Amino acid sequence: MCRERQSGFGIATAIFLLLVLGSLTAYLVTLTGTREKASVLDLQGVRAYQAARAGVEWGAYQLLRDSAGAYATACDGASYAAPTRQNLSGLAGSLGSFTVSVECGSASFTETSNSFQVYQLRVTACNAPAAGVCPGTVGPAYVERQLQVVISR
Repeated sequence: MCRERQSGFGIATAIFLLLVLGSLTAYLVTLTGTREKASVLDLQGVRAYQAARAGVEWGAYQLLRDSAGAYATACDGASYAAPTRQNLSGLAGSLGSFTVSVECGSASFTETSNSFQVYQLRVTACNAPAAGVCPGTVGPAYVERQLQVVISR
């Protein structure tokens, strides 16, 4: 009886398995990195929304409680088409990296001898402002939220 040596089949199988396992590992590492980036951007989106809410609250306070102040006076003279703009600064904590631009326009109305002023606030919060103003420069980590509010007094 003659036995022939068979060699090489085991090594080919081992190389194939190593390639499959390596590809699977690379895919899982890429998937994990993508999920991590998505989570960070989602958190930044929530922060941008909260910064925009802070801008709405600030603008409403300026118009309703400090109606003789500089911002309310400037807003009274601005139209919807050409609003006045001011950046809100001084946000602390996790919102400190956001710039908030508050635009305000107004119009006067009279209805059955009652006159009132209607204000439109457009608040934009972003993490990468262009020339210090939102909306900013769009990039892979750019996050922006915009809120609009109508107030009358």
